[in-house]
Amino acid sequence: MDRVSVLSTEDVRTIIEQAPGRLSEVFAQINRELKDQGKEQKLGGYFALASALPDGGPPLAVLKVGAQPLDSAEKSYGFCQEKVERLRLNPGHLTSSQSRDPDKERYGGAVVIPRLRLIFSYSGFPEEYDEKGMISFLNPNYWRGKINFVPEFEEVGAIRVASEGVYHPESLA
Repeated sequence: MDRVSVLSTEDVRTIIEQAPGRLSEVFAQINRELKDQGKEQKLGGYFALASALPDGGPPLAVLKVGAQPLDSAEKSYGFCQEKVERLRLNPGHLTSSQSRDPDKERYGGAVVIPRLRLIFSYSGFPEEYDEKGMISFLNPNYWRGKINFVPEFEEVGAIRVASEGVYHPESLA
């Protein structure tokens, strides 16, 4: 049987309180990487924290990161939430990229920690970087000492492998 850790309300509150600072760090890190690769840096996006339960309801929190023009912000907001719903509908998946379908505007960028029953979603970067950002957001070293049930390195590693399998399958060969 799979292990499940029930996060306390206090742990969820701490994640929500820590999210803006952590997202700022991740946002800057991804933009540096984009700049180093000669790609366009992004101005902002949306983050959602949601229950992974099928009937989990609306996100527990949706946070704006940076600033985007209105048309981009509306798209990012919608994509961020669509990724959550899609992960809920695919309980065997660790990332929204595993069910991506660009023809239907379904992109990667959300990840789930099944043990914690939480989905972490971002939209604002190109989809691969959205997902990479969420993996970075979950770094166990950051959360240790802040919440009781910290994402484990093995869990984050499995998410990374699932994501790499979609975007860079040759790297897993």
